[in-house]
Amino acid sequence: MGNIAAYAKKIALLSDEAKKYYDYEKELVKNLKTSKDKTKILKGKQEKEFLQQYDAYVLYLINQMKKELGSISNELESEKQAISLEHPAETAIKQASSYSMPLEAPVKAQIQNKRPLDIDSDAFYRFIKSKKKKKKDILVLKDYTLYEQSSFGRLANAYVGSISQRLIKNHPEFFNLLFNSIKSSDFQILGNTYISIIIFSSMLAFIPFFLAALVLIKGFILIKLLGAILVGILFSALAAALLYAYPSMIITSRRRYMEADLPFVVVHMAAVAGSGAHPIAMFNLILSSAEYKGLESEIKKIINYVNLFGYNLTTSLRLVAATTPLKEFSELLSGIVTTVETGGDLKNYLNIKANETMERYKSKREKYVQNLATFSDIYIGFSLVAPMLFFMLLSMINIPILGGSIAGFSAGTLGVIGTYVVIPILNIIFLIVLSTITPK
Repeated sequence: MGNIAAYAKKIALLSDEAKKYYDYEKELVKNLKTSKDKTKILKGKQEKEFLQQYDAYVLYLINQMKKELGSISNELESEKQAISLEHPAETAIKQASSYSMPLEAPVKAQIQNKRPLDIDSDAFYRFIKSKKKKKKDILVLKDYTLYEQSSFGRLANAYVGSISQRLIKNHPEFFNLLFNSIKSSDFQILGNTYISIIIFSSMLAFIPFFLAALVLIKGFILIKLLGAILVGILFSALAAALLYAYPSMIITSRRRYMEADLPFVVVHMAAVAGSGAHPIAMFNLILSSAEYKGLESEIKKIINYVNLFGYNLTTSLRLVAATTPLKEFSELLSGIVTTVETGGDLKNYLNIKANETMERYKSKREKYVQNLATFSDIYIGFSLVAPMLFFMLLSMINIPILGGSIAGFSAGTLGVIGTYVVIPILNIIFLIVLSTITPK
């Protein structure tokens, strides 16, 4: 029966939290009706979308309470079965007595309460249809997410798993940097599986390049064989190097998306903390909104540490702060831990951080606009002025007195190379640079 008490306690906590969010939403609706400037409250969102976040979280809490009630029902059923097994005779007598009720009273009650029902069939059909539609729109939230191994990872482990484990055991310092990169990149794979994939992929890369070199290289059979082996080894090493560096590339890309979302996440957290909600509810609400894709995986880690591994919130925040690729987010989580453990004002701390991150975001945008102006001047110089000067030079070189060629190439050939090779390559380089410096 101790389990039932625990379930009941959890239901009480969930009920209090649901009531708190419901009351806060009602207060929010009241403020929206009376406020002259709704944009300060809505933070750039539609009113319906803003309120749906709170509805979704309240529904999530109600679903959790239903789960706990189901657990209590199962517990009571098991207790009932245990009692019936221990005292079968007494149980049978009690069941018989419970069913020996007079039949006249219910019949009379039915006759007394019987009255005609005036139901519009069309209205009833519309009501059922609306209920079904609402049921479909309910957002189902998982308490945690689980890692699932890919089929290629299983194949790599089957063939070279023992080799990768031996390498990790003998050279742990060489793979520590890679393991840290995998953790920070949120690459959904285990470290030893990724090492197996690197080894297996490099072995697979050897075969096609070895065969291609064997066909293309001319000469004696020994020279062809040695050359093909060298080419195969070269491309195998290149494949291994690219796979080794791949998590670091993901980190660089993720950091940009996280920087773009961080100011708005902190503002959202400050708004939720202002309602007096528990910090874990704050992270649950942000995750349920599904609007901050850059930081979604980091917040999922926090939820997983709490719901799946059973860590408390401060420990979970420390673990995520140690592996997150964005320094500012790590500092934010560490600050939340310090504030919670010292009994500080979390709302005040998050408001300060929201102002700081928003100011930083604005300054970066202003700096980007200035850099873009400089970049446009450079682009005009290279893509418009330089080609004009180049073709003027070619027209002068084409004069018979000047020889009409440079390094054996005629002016016409140089013009074709410049038009179809050099200028497109320059434009591609500028597009890549522009994509790199553009904030997400």
